[in-house]
Amino acid sequence: MKKSRISYICKGLGIAVLIGCLSFAAHAHDDYDPANYNDVFEPPETVHRSAHVNPPLFENSSEKLDFLLTATPAYLWLAYEFSKTFEGLEPTYFLGGLVGGYLMADLASGIGHIITDSLDPEIFPESLADVFRGAQDHHKEPLDVYDTSLWANNKKYHVGAYLALGAATLLHLYGYDVPAEILCGVTALNMWTGLTHLIGHGGYKDYRVVRGLQALGLLITQKEHHGHHGGNFDRNFCVISGLMNPLLNTAYDATRATRGYAARIFRGFRECLGFGA
Repeated sequence: MKKSRISYICKGLGIAVLIGCLSFAAHAHDDYDPANYNDVFEPPETVHRSAHVNPPLFENSSEKLDFLLTATPAYLWLAYEFSKTFEGLEPTYFLGGLVGGYLMADLASGIGHIITDSLDPEIFPESLADVFRGAQDHHKEPLDVYDTSLWANNKKYHVGAYLALGAATLLHLYGYDVPAEILCGVTALNMWTGLTHLIGHGGYKDYRVVRGLQALGLLITQKEHHGHHGGNFDRNFCVISGLMNPLLNTAYDATRATRGYAARIFRGFRECLGFGA
C-alpha cells in the first residue's frame, strides 16, 4: 500500500514538473507579447454569421443529446484505458507516455491536416469528399470555423476516436502499456482538434486560461497558425500546440518530390473499390 501511494505521489509531482519543463522549453527563446497573438487574421469579404464571436458548445437540444450518445461512451472508455496505465506503469514510464502522447497528438493533428489539405476530394466517396472539400475551402474563408457549434465541429473526431481506443485496448491486451498510453493521449487531445484549431484563429482569446496556456507554449497561438494561412498553406500544419511544426515542416519539405504519388495511390484504391473510374 505504501509503495502504491508513493508511486501515485511521484506521478503527480512528475506531471507538475513536466508541465513546467515543457513550458520553459517551448518559450525559452521567445518573448511572449500578447499583441502578437491577436488580430492576425483579417476578416474575409464574406461576413460570417458569428465571425469573431465564440461559438456555443451546442446549437440546440438535439446536439446535446447527440453529444451524450456519441461522446459519453468514448470518454468512459478513455478513462478506463488511462486508469490501467496509471495503475500499471512506474512513474518514469507513465510520465514518458504523457509526454509522448502530448507531442504525438500535435504531430497527428498536423499529419491529418496535410492529408485533408493535399488530396483531391474527388478520389473519395461523397460522404468523405465533403470533409476534404470543407478543409480546402477553409483556406478561402478561414473564419468559417466560427459558423458552427463546437460539437458540430468536433463530432467527427469523437467518432474516429473509437477506432483509436480499440487499438489502445489491443495494445494493453498484449502488454504494450506505454504505446497504449501514448495512443490514449493522442486520442484525447485530437477529439477536440476543432476547438484548438478555432483557438488558432482567435477563438476564446478572452479566456485567461487560453491566453495562459498560449503563453506557456502548450496551446496553439494565432501567430503560430498564421504561418499556415499567411503563406502558401505549406507550413505549420499542427493545430494543438504547434511544438511539432518544425519537425513536420522539415519532413514535408523533404518529401515534396514524392507526395504527388499519394493521390495516384488513393485514386487506384478508389477505382478498385468501385467508386468510379
